[in-house]
Amino acid sequence: MMLIVQRRKGKITSGVLFLFSFFFFVGTAGGYYTALQKTFNEDFIYDKDYETFQFSVLILYFALSFILFILNCFADMRLKPSQIPKRQSPEERASFLSLLTFWWFNPMAVLGYKKPLTGDDMWELNDNNKSENLQAKFDKYWLPLSKKLNSHHNQVKVSLSRRYSEMPADDCVKVTISPNEYEKDISKLSIFTPIVKTFGFQLFGTGLLKLGASVITFANPIILE
Repeated sequence: MMLIVQRRKGKITSGVLFLFSFFFFVGTAGGYYTALQKTFNEDFIYDKDYETFQFSVLILYFALSFILFILNCFADMRLKPSQIPKRQSPEERASFLSLLTFWWFNPMAVLGYKKPLTGDDMWELNDNNKSENLQAKFDKYWLPLSKKLNSHHNQVKVSLSRRYSEMPADDCVKVTISPNEYEKDISKLSIFTPIVKTFGFQLFGTGLLKLGASVITFANPIILE
């Protein structure tokens, strides 16, 4: 079910499925080891009720969990190798394990070891890292705030226009907003909220990693003592 949901979302790999299969495999490995001990180790206290059928089922269960883990180490291939654009970044079709270990970057590292890299050797940016896509996400939260400020200025101008419309023609003045009022409104316009809404998940994840690294660095000398 989880695999079907991930595919419907257009994902070729899933960290959730990988972690599930990994812990599932580790959990069944303990039962498999116990089964081997009961079967082949003479010093192990053998359970007389432990039948051959149960042992066979456990071996099959362990084998299936291992196959599930191996399958989740690879990403789904949606395109044939001949259909993949030459300069497409391998990151876009890398599995979760490859992303976790940066294995997808090995071809570029090997090529850089063999010869100096040029602009033609570079891959295209991932769609999620292109400025046009990032700007579209940022504008989704920034433009409403900017429009709200402009709308407020327009309302002030309309109010001033109505106030001065009843004045004689000789006393006609230009309707403007004072610099102090404009700076006051600008000071209320913050870029912090759009940035958090656009990159909140990445910032939160990076913050957790940094916090964990700092805690380990701080606790390491204490533990060694």
